[in-house]
Amino acid sequence: MSKITRRDLLFSIFILPLFQLKKEDFPAVGISSDKDPFKRVYNSLKNAFGSKPEEYFKKNLKSDSAVGIKLNCLGGKNLSPKVEYVEALVKILKESGVKEENIIVFDRSDKELERAGFKINKSGNGYKCYGTNGEYLPEVEEAMSVGACFSNICKKITHLINFGVLKDHDLAGISVGLKNYYGLIHNPNKYHQNNCSPYVAHLSTHPYIRDKHILTIIDGTVCQYNGGPAYNPKFIEKTDILFSSTDLCACDFYGWEKIDYFRKKNNLKILEEERRKPKYLEEAVKLKITKAGFGKFKVVENL
Repeated sequence: MSKITRRDLLFSIFILPLFQLKKEDFPAVGISSDKDPFKRVYNSLKNAFGSKPEEYFKKNLKSDSAVGIKLNCLGGKNLSPKVEYVEALVKILKESGVKEENIIVFDRSDKELERAGFKINKSGNGYKCYGTNGEYLPEVEEAMSVGACFSNICKKITHLINFGVLKDHDLAGISVGLKNYYGLIHNPNKYHQNNCSPYVAHLSTHPYIRDKHILTIIDGTVCQYNGGPAYNPKFIEKTDILFSSTDLCACDFYGWEKIDYFRKKNNLKILEEERRKPKYLEEAVKLKITKAGFGKFKVVENL
């Protein structure tokens, strides 16, 4: 047996981790604060993809792909993805070769979409926009510890985009990207104990999410750092950014950092100190459904 020298030991303790944790290997979070809505979305995606958005979408989508864009409109017009950003994304998809009539912008209900400023379109020209409206698939699907019926929209789409907002959640800690997918199932109220862990991560292992998800994009025009998930103007900070990632959880880790930053700035305890740490993200790391982690992502702003 070969003898381990002191030099070998020091190398394994201090040097090897540096090679294992190279920042360039971390998932990219593309940031943009352009004033023009289209440029803001376009440049965020460009920074996240490392190439023009059209190139990425042409590589990953086909002309007959059916793309679902899942919004988070619980917070009404003041805390939902802005219509102009969603329509900019639709335009980019269309320019990438996706048929506009094959794009479905959706959330849990027509009512929530309308409150956020969207116009319902179930069968007219252009992109479709409507809610699940209680129409769930009849079969109970299992995803590890989660058992639920999924929105019937999940069977209509071949690819899934998560379009969320930057906000605190009174039970989960945050509701940025991954937790937005609770809006796909009929019984999310059943899975809120223990800071929604491991349930949010487990849900994301289902093929309707795991095999269809291609992008997370977050409207960070404002950050609600406390009092969520409903809109509470008392805890709003203007951030005026939009960020995105192809990684399932990188936007969540970035959003978690932003929320804790504003909590400290406003003399509040960070989420972990308040026992609202989003533990489901740690579960996602364990399950290897993300390559990101707290501090383990790279911010790309000016590619």
